[in-house]
Amino acid sequence: MLDKAGQGVDVPRISGFLLESGYVNFEALATVLSQVEEDGLVETYETGGKTFMKITDEGEQILKYMSNDLGSGIRGQVDAYLKQIGKYLRKDRDITAEYFRNPRDRAGSFLAHMSVREEGLTILDLTVGAPDEMTARQIADNWKDACSDLYAQILNRLLAAPSEGKDGER
Repeated sequence: MLDKAGQGVDVPRISGFLLESGYVNFEALATVLSQVEEDGLVETYETGGKTFMKITDEGEQILKYMSNDLGSGIRGQVDAYLKQIGKYLRKDRDITAEYFRNPRDRAGSFLAHMSVREEGLTILDLTVGAPDEMTARQIADNWKDACSDLYAQILNRLLAAPSEGKDGER
């Protein structure tokens, strides 16, 4: 799955596939995921508050060596699952939000950092201050659903003809 996804896949999606397909049971899942990472076949990274896995070069080599043993049924299941969740994978990777304590404010405010990427390029990067952790979390949690509308509103506003000022100034 990781070799066909192109980039990282978030761990809950990998776990869901393995469990739903019956390849592992719930008790063995954590062991399997940590073992492939310890063996250097995959690496994990965190972005936007989510943990992703991606296949390493060593993992690619072993997969090529073992690909004949996988069978067309397993490969077909992986292909169908990736097709089913493809747009969600892109959204998980390309739209990120996280929040953290503002390092410059001793009063304890937070910052929510959000971004949108398309084809590897950042098209929107926004950091917003929040008075407390709960507000920062809410901002970050709402980002995925709101970012498209916000992006369109920002572009519309920036591309609109300049409006006249108070005294007829532009």
